[in-house]
Amino acid sequence: MTQYDVDKWDDCQYDMKNTRLLDIIAKLTAGETNCNVTRRRLSLGARDSTTGHRAKNFTEDTVKAVFIPKGNTQLALKVGTYVRSEGLLCTLVGFKERDEVKLVNSQYWEIKAVREFWRTQDDFVYRECDLTYMPFHV
Repeated sequence: MTQYDVDKWDDCQYDMKNTRLLDIIAKLTAGETNCNVTRRRLSLGARDSTTGHRAKNFTEDTVKAVFIPKGNTQLALKVGTYVRSEGLLCTLVGFKERDEVKLVNSQYWEIKAVREFWRTQDDFVYRECDLTYMPFHV
């Protein structure tokens, strides 16, 4: 990753102690941010004859979104320590659970939940997506 990519990534990652979420959404709505992420839409294919599991197919496109890191959760188990990294994605475009997001630094995150925020019944504001980091993504 080049220094340009790092600088570009820093513009898309926000520290919530110093920034209001509505300010971030205003920048996103006005198109004042260049925070492009790759949305990987999940679609299920045919069932495998042996396992019965459906084949996963992903369609990729680039969308504007803002990533906010939330932190890590650690769990001590008998076999070792389980660490889960979590984040939040704010966007105006549609995501569904189990879709994936590829960030500028080539990290893959899975969408765990999607919440829509509306001012009134006809006035959509933005979507929040809960993310979990996928460290062993191939």
